[in-house]
Amino acid sequence: MASLKTFQHRGSRVPIRRSGNTTISIKQYESSRKYTGLWKAERLVGVALVFMLPSAFCFQSKEFEMATAFVSTLHTYWGCESMCKDYVRSSVVGKVLPIVARSLNITVSLATLFGLYKLIYNDCGIVNMIKKFWVLGNFVPQNQE
Repeated sequence: MASLKTFQHRGSRVPIRRSGNTTISIKQYESSRKYTGLWKAERLVGVALVFMLPSAFCFQSKEFEMATAFVSTLHTYWGCESMCKDYVRSSVVGKVLPIVARSLNITVSLATLFGLYKLIYNDCGIVNMIKKFWVLGNFVPQNQE
């Protein structure tokens, strides 16, 4: 008769079914550990954006806008990278398209970051640009009769 016992390994509980002298074990791959730090960094960046975006309007400085631009571009890059890994797999679309998609993601992210930095240093900045768009959105033309 097979019994179901709980096996505890590094804080996680995994049920293991024993049948006679045979024990089924779960192989843990080494590569899964390296993504834990990346996952924590992605969550930290997401939480930081919640506070950084409104703070950019309160504390207007070029340095703070650069930090906000970097964090938001990094957040967007990681999101697009995970979409490329999930949906543009080499087993589904071939070997060339995933390389092209990831290269395009890096190129677009770097171009976005450099464009935002140029907007911050050579123009009015991100926050003032958003404020100018808000002013344009509030424009109501007079009725011409």
